[in-house]
Amino acid sequence: FRATPQARSPKGPWRHHLLAFTCGDIDAEEFLKRSAESRIDLCQAHFFVAMSHLARGERSKARQHFQTGSQLKIVGSLEEAISRSLLVQLERDPAWPRWIPEHTIDD
Repeated sequence: FRATPQARSPKGPWRHHLLAFTCGDIDAEEFLKRSAESRIDLCQAHFFVAMSHLARGERSKARQHFQTGSQLKIVGSLEEAISRSLLVQLERDPAWPRWIPEHTIDD
């Protein structure tokens, strides 16, 4: 997929940006910047950035990105709906998911 020309990708270059982010070729800031031309892409990008923070135990950062993505209010977006659900869960239990140790980062 990485070698596939962007023109063949169903979502154009955004899928390649997502792949570059998940492979560690670009950081979250660059991924969000590259996604900024489309509200839908930006919502999805915030979701993936939030999930990466949550997976590292950086719950505060995850909440910020879930919140930012959900505020875009993309009707019918799975990522927006899941972001809202995860925000509710994190408000209900700030240590969720408990199997991931808390990790705080300084920014």
